[in-house]
Amino acid sequence: MGSSKRIAALDFGEARIGVAVSDPLRLFAQGVAVVCASEGWEEELASLLKRYEVELVLVGVPIREDGQPSHQAAKVLSQAEALIALLPEVRFAFVDERYTTKLAHSYLREVGRGMRRAKELSDMVAAEILLQEYLDAQRKEGSDGER
Repeated sequence: MGSSKRIAALDFGEARIGVAVSDPLRLFAQGVAVVCASEGWEEELASLLKRYEVELVLVGVPIREDGQPSHQAAKVLSQAEALIALLPEVRFAFVDERYTTKLAHSYLREVGRGMRRAKELSDMVAAEILLQEYLDAQRKEGSDGER
């Protein structure tokens, strides 16, 4: 069996950062936190990722429909660089987060969350969607032809 360390995903929003973490077997994603993107967020997030013993962090980068980075992408990359500097032992990968926020809003509407609460949770749910899609793809790649 592979590593028992976890994988995390981050969804950087305007005011909040959504965090999701895999289980040790890397089967399921779970939203674990919403970090306020204000003074000191880097240390708070680094501490959280260390607590969960994360070895890989997926950073959702907003990509436009035409495949080009959105206006928000540069800000996300800059924020990620600050976090990378605090966690040199952790690997980081940048992934297309297209549609995850829309999916998160749709899901939260379906489960009956109020608009205010949905806004608070949407970044975390988007990170959870991003991570679960990654875990599912990894499992599918690893299971092709294996028994």
